[in-house]
Amino acid sequence: IKENLRAFVNAGVPNLFNPNEHDILESKIKLAKETAYTSSVEGVLASQKGMIERADRRSVLENFEGKILVLSGKHDSAVNSEKNIKNLPERTNIKSYVLDCGHNGHWEKPEICASIITTELLHHLPKNLVFKNGNHIKNPHRHRRSGASLHPLYGNVCLGNIGQKNIQNYSIRAF
Repeated sequence: IKENLRAFVNAGVPNLFNPNEHDILESKIKLAKETAYTSSVEGVLASQKGMIERADRRSVLENFEGKILVLSGKHDSAVNSEKNIKNLPERTNIKSYVLDCGHNGHWEKPEICASIITTELLHHLPKNLVFKNGNHIKNPHRHRRSGASLHPLYGNVCLGNIGQKNIQNYSIRAF
């Protein structure tokens, strides 16, 4: 990584996508590489170290009372999806899906991911939502559009922050 970040990116990024669909994902793989090229060597090294030294967080899955959604790729070369799904605690608040994609399901199958996320996480929206950009929706079930659209959910959806979901550039806080 220190000697040649570009070579590391060129070798690693394509492996995060479904190898059976590299031809149709070519533009997305190229964009992912271009994005990775802008990373600092220090940042990439820290990221790699963090993944290697990752602490066991099963207690979060076992104790968290909110909804937990796991989207995993059948062709993920970075994570053993079958093992991870099998090792999820047996709890009614945890749902998992294995998609026909690699590690980047949100890039490879954005419509499917959006549909699952919309159905599973946003289906029971609270009565009041505050969007980061200042828009306020009093009853999101009746007023789907109030200066901001809840879908399509293309882009990053952060499922790890308890109490918050980042959808596109909006941060939703339920109260």
